[in-house]
Amino acid sequence: MSDRWNLLITRETDPIFNMAVEDAIASRVRERTLPPTLRFWKDRSCFVVGRFGRRRFVEQIKRVEKEGFLVVERQSGGEAIYHDEGCVNFSVFVPRPYDGQNWDRVEEAFKHLSTGLIRGLKYLSIPCVQSRVETFCPGPYDLAVNGKKIAGLSMARRKRFVLLQGTLVVNSDLNHYFDMLTKFYGELERDKITSLKEEIGKEVKDIELIEAIVKGYEEAFHVRFNFKTQRSYPERSIDNHSDHVS
Repeated sequence: MSDRWNLLITRETDPIFNMAVEDAIASRVRERTLPPTLRFWKDRSCFVVGRFGRRRFVEQIKRVEKEGFLVVERQSGGEAIYHDEGCVNFSVFVPRPYDGQNWDRVEEAFKHLSTGLIRGLKYLSIPCVQSRVETFCPGPYDLAVNGKKIAGLSMARRKRFVLLQGTLVVNSDLNHYFDMLTKFYGELERDKITSLKEEIGKEVKDIELIEAIVKGYEEAFHVRFNFKTQRSYPERSIDNHSDHVS
């Protein structure tokens, strides 16, 4: 019999709310009051920095906040990424240990937890590979198509859970997306970024993308999903679940 994971699709696009939901889920997976969880959401225009990013990017954050942009901090590491409603964000929460795996090696954890994502994108004819692309927020396990970055991945490993977070550039206007990144970083190479829309040649429906990725995770982990859609988190006080450091 297959294990059951939670599938959560959040309709709220408030970035502060969405980061608080990430904290709440992490706390409950850590305590094993929630099963492993795959989540999808979108954010309104904002910049998202890695853990401790506010210390690391003080001047950049001051600059974009002065222009009226919201900056939020995620649990996982890495540099800064731009979110808009043309992006689909995802997260995978798994307790430690799980299914005989303790996720001690970062490389192993990245590769294993992103397997379902890569499989899912192949169903959409996107033959992506894990590769470091020298552009914004570079990492060795990001997803690339023909040498161009299509998704950024980052990870948080704590004593009792592992979290893989990422952003897929789906239908974003690439010129606008690039302009936003240069507001934060300064000069970047424009031809190092792509999108699902660019690669497929048409807009990609959110549900089509999510269904493909879910199928990928079902196959990769031999699981089935309990589906939930969310406009507000079921816990009345998200703050009660915000301590994500074990």
